[in-house]
Amino acid sequence: MKAIRTYALLAALLWGSSLASCKKSEQAKEKSSLLTTAAWKPGAMEWQTTQGNWITPPSWAGAEYLAPITFYDNGTYTTGTTSGSAGAWQLSTDKTQLVMVSSGGTSSTVTIASLTANSLQLSHALPADTYDYNVSTKVTTNFTNTRTTFSH
Repeated sequence: MKAIRTYALLAALLWGSSLASCKKSEQAKEKSSLLTTAAWKPGAMEWQTTQGNWITPPSWAGAEYLAPITFYDNGTYTTGTTSGSAGAWQLSTDKTQLVMVSSGGTSSTVTIASLTANSLQLSHALPADTYDYNVSTKVTTNFTNTRTTFSH
């Protein structure tokens, strides 16, 4: 009788873990599907100060060069820049990060802060020495993170 209970418990655990595994696989497919539905057009780009405030980045940060990006089912991407940047993409193992490798071999990993059918928000940490000095106010602002919001 004890052996039957043990086998029943083991079967229940295996069944439960297979359901969890299926759910994770479905979530990964859902994220991939959401990413590849259409081109993502850039909206807002913000930088986070060391005080935690999100602000429009300094003009030298290149926010005006943000371009639409399209992710394809075959694991490639293209951007709408004049140089026609392209490369490969994949989700991290835990599906919280997007790993992109340009055709030139440069790799970057960004966090998927949020992803819905119509909105994508990516974020990543900035190097520790990222700051802006405003000549007119003589104020230095240090930054820790950046986030960019895209939409369809």
